[in-house]
Amino acid sequence: MPTALSDGRNLSEIMEDVSRIEARLFLVAFGMQARRTLKPEVAQPLLDYIDKRLKELSQVAICEICNVGEITEEHCKLVCPNCGHARDCSDP
Repeated sequence: MPTALSDGRNLSEIMEDVSRIEARLFLVAFGMQARRTLKPEVAQPLLDYIDKRLKELSQVAICEICNVGEITEEHCKLVCPNCGHARDCSDP
């Protein structure tokens, strides 16, 4: 059984967060290098792919209450699996 840390997450959850952050940083750095060093016609397909992957990685929403849980969508509700906070589609 994984050991829970002080914020309620276990080590594997934290490592998943770190992996997502590392992926974003790598993509941003790689894109910057491609812009500087490659001809535009060579770089553009690569930059398009990088933009697509960054958008996919950025779609993860973190709970505004506990700042830990990744928000999941359940019908018309956004729910934090960590603290249980939920927002309804009728909430402002």
